[in-house]
Amino acid sequence: MVGKAGLPGQGPFMFITVRLRDGLIAESNFATYGCPASQACGRFASAWLIGKSLAEAVGLREEDILAAA
Repeated sequence: MVGKAGLPGQGPFMFITVRLRDGLIAESNFATYGCPASQACGRFASAWLIGKSLAEAVGLREEDILAAA
């Protein structure tokens, strides 16, 4: 599964891919075209997703990432 955020050519743009196993996210990777802060957010989100369900994954909010910093 692939998710994306942002618009190409209009600020940070990110792809996050996940692989499911038994209904949970077993692997997650990201690619971003943006500043070091967007790279850090992608790394955090990708790690945070491991072990979560898709329902939990879509619930990740900007505030969750900021609170973890």
